[in-house]
Amino acid sequence: MRQKIRRIASVTLGFTIAIVPLQQTSLGYLSGITAMAEQTKASDRLQNSISAIINKNDKSYDYMKDNKYMNLANELGVNLLTKYSKENERKISKHFNIGNLDEDNIPEIIVYEQRDFSNIDDEGALVLYKYKDGEYKEIDRVSMNYDNGVENIIIGEGKTGKNGIFINSNVGAHSGQLYLFTLENDKLVNRISPKKANLLSVYPNGEIKDIDKDGILEFSIQEIDPESADSSSVNSEKINIWYKWDGKDGVNFVKYEKVGEPKEEKTDKKVVSNYNEFINKGNLSKAFDYLNENKDKLSIRDNSEGIRTYLSALNEELSSVNTTFNKYQEKYKMFENQGIMKTYKLKATDLNDVNIIENASVFSKEKDLKELLLNANSMGLKVATAEGSYYFVIDYEKFLGFSDSVSSEISDYLKVFASESSKPGLSEEYVKIPLDEIASRIAAMEEFRLMYPYSKYLPEVNQMHEWYLRGYIFSPHDLTTHKVNSDTLKSYNKAMENYEHLVLHDILKTYTEEIAKNGNKITEDLVDKMNQIINQDEIIEFKSDAIDFSGIKYKSSETERNEKLEKAIIDYLEYDKNQDGKVAYSYNYIDLNGDGKKEIFVYLLGQSVSGSGGSTALIIGEESYEVISKFTLARNPIIISEDKTNGWNDIIMQVAGGGAEFSYARVKFDGKKYPSNPSMAPKVEEKVVKGTAIISNILSIEDGIEIK
Repeated sequence: MRQKIRRIASVTLGFTIAIVPLQQTSLGYLSGITAMAEQTKASDRLQNSISAIINKNDKSYDYMKDNKYMNLANELGVNLLTKYSKENERKISKHFNIGNLDEDNIPEIIVYEQRDFSNIDDEGALVLYKYKDGEYKEIDRVSMNYDNGVENIIIGEGKTGKNGIFINSNVGAHSGQLYLFTLENDKLVNRISPKKANLLSVYPNGEIKDIDKDGILEFSIQEIDPESADSSSVNSEKINIWYKWDGKDGVNFVKYEKVGEPKEEKTDKKVVSNYNEFINKGNLSKAFDYLNENKDKLSIRDNSEGIRTYLSALNEELSSVNTTFNKYQEKYKMFENQGIMKTYKLKATDLNDVNIIENASVFSKEKDLKELLLNANSMGLKVATAEGSYYFVIDYEKFLGFSDSVSSEISDYLKVFASESSKPGLSEEYVKIPLDEIASRIAAMEEFRLMYPYSKYLPEVNQMHEWYLRGYIFSPHDLTTHKVNSDTLKSYNKAMENYEHLVLHDILKTYTEEIAKNGNKITEDLVDKMNQIINQDEIIEFKSDAIDFSGIKYKSSETERNEKLEKAIIDYLEYDKNQDGKVAYSYNYIDLNGDGKKEIFVYLLGQSVSGSGGSTALIIGEESYEVISKFTLARNPIIISEDKTNGWNDIIMQVAGGGAEFSYARVKFDGKKYPSNPSMAPKVEEKVVKGTAIISNILSIEDGIEIK
C-alpha cells in the first residue's frame, strides 16, 4: 500500500525531505529490524566462539565429544532457523542437527527450513552449513517438495564409514516421507530412488535407529498391509518394514512386523488338518485336488499357507521325479524327433496334453513312462525341453485358479511365473513373444519387488528380472551389424511411457540415449556400461537367507582367445554361424579331479545355446580337448565345491527360469560324467557352502569371446 508523504520545506537546510507517518505497521517493521540485528549479533558471537575452539585444535580432534563446542553449535543451529521453524517451540530441536558428513572431522550443521504456508512458492528446504574460512556458511540447499514439516533429523552411519542425513518429514494430511541425504563434493545428494523402495509411510511414525547393533542405522516405513481387506489409512491393517541403505541408490530389506493383532478369519480347521496329512504322506496329487475342492472353506491366510507348503513340497519332489524321467528317456531313446517320440509321432508339447497321453495307443508298451507323465501333470508339473532332452518344471498356470483365494503376494507371484511357464520369455521360442509383452513382464516383476520387499520369493523374481532385462536390451538386434531396429526402439519408447515409475524406464532411457550417439548400434563399451547399471557390481555374488556363501572365493573368466578350445566347441556343437547366429564363450581353468591336470569349464552364450532356464556349458580336457560333460541349463557363476564325489569336485549351480523354482543344486560326478541338467540334481541342503565361484563376472553375449 502506497504511504501518504508530507513534504516540508526546510528553510535552514535548503532541501526537501519525505516523512512517512509512524503507523503501527512501521513500528512492527522497525521491531523486526531490531530483532534481526540482535540475531545477527548473537550469530557473530557464536561463530567467533566456535572458531576459537576449532583454531586451537588439530584435525584429529573429536568435536562431537566437546561439550562446549556442542552447546555453541546447538545455539547456532537454533539461530539459523527461520521464524516458521520456531513457531512450534516443542519441535525446534527437531529442525536441525549436527554431525560429521565428510572427512575433515569438523561437524556440519543441517537445518530444515519450515516452509511458509501462506507463500505458494515456498517449498521448504534442507540447508547445509559447513565450517569454511573461519565460520559456518551455507554451502548447499535442496527443496523439500512442499512437505509440511519434519518429525526428526538424524545424522549417523548409513553404511560403514559413510554418514548420512536421515529425515522423517510430514506430507499430505497425515503421511510421512523418509529421505536419506549424503554429502558429495559439498552437495546434498538424495540417495534412495523411489523406484527402488517405497519410502512413504501411512503415518509419520517411522523409526531411525540401529536395531541390530552393528553401528549402521536402519529405518522403518509403515505401510498398509497389502493383504488388508480394508485399505483405508485409519481402519486398515499395517506393517512396519525395516530397511538398510545399500550404499547405492536402493535399500536392503531387514525385517517386517505386523502392527497389532491380525484379524480373525473364518476357516475350516478339519480341512487344514486333512490337507496337511496328504502333504506329510507325500500324496501331492491328492493334496492339490483336495485343496482346490475346499478352498472356499478356508481363510485367505490358510489358503496362502497351503499353496506355499504345496509349492515347497513340489519343488522338493521335482529332483527325484526328474531323475526318474531322465532314466526313462535313456531307456526308451526318448529324444526330440527320435526314438519313441518318432514312433508315436509326438511333439514336445504333446507330453503336456493329458488327452493325448491317456490315449491307449500312446506309450502302450511304456506304461511306466505314461504313468509318470500323468502323475506329474496331476501334481502341477509340465514337460519343458532344452536341446532335445526333456525335464519337468512347475506349471504355474495350474495354480491360477487359487488367485482369488490367496494373499495378494501369492497371487501376484503366481501370475508372474505363470507367464514364464506358459511361454518362457528367453527360450528358443523367444522371437515369438512380442517385445511389449517382455516389457510388461519385467514391469510386473518390478511392481512385485516394490509391493512385497519381504517376500520369500524375491530371489526367484530378482533372478528372472535380471535375465528378462538383459534379454530385452541385448537380444533384439542384428547380430552382424549390431544395430537396433526401429520396431525395437518403438517398444523401448512405449515401455518408457508406460512404466515411468519403474527402474525399467531409467535403464531404457540411458540405453536409448547411448545407442543414439552411435547410430543405434550396440558397442562393447555400452554393453559394459549397461551391465554395470543392471547389476551394479562387476562380480555376481551369491546371496541367500538359507545358505551361508560368505566363504566363497570369486574368479572372473579368462579373457584371451583359445583357438584349440574354440575348435573343440565348434566340432562338438556342429556350430554353423549362418544358421545358429552369434555364439560367445567364457571359460576358466580348474582341476576338478585332483590329478594335476586342469579341465576347462566353458560357459556359452547366444540365442541358439541360451534360454530362460540357463545356457549350455561344457567341461573339456585341457590336454585332449575332448568334452567330458555337457550342461544344458547352467547359470553363472558356477561354484566348484570343496566336496568331492567319485574323486571329482561337486558343482553347485543355480536353478531358475523356464518354470523352475529358484534353488541351488549339487551336481555330482557319476564316475563317467556330470549329469547334464542341474534341475534334476538334488538341492543343496547344507547351511554353509565353501568353494570357488568361476565365471563370476557379469556376462552377456558381448562380454564373451565370439566364436569366429
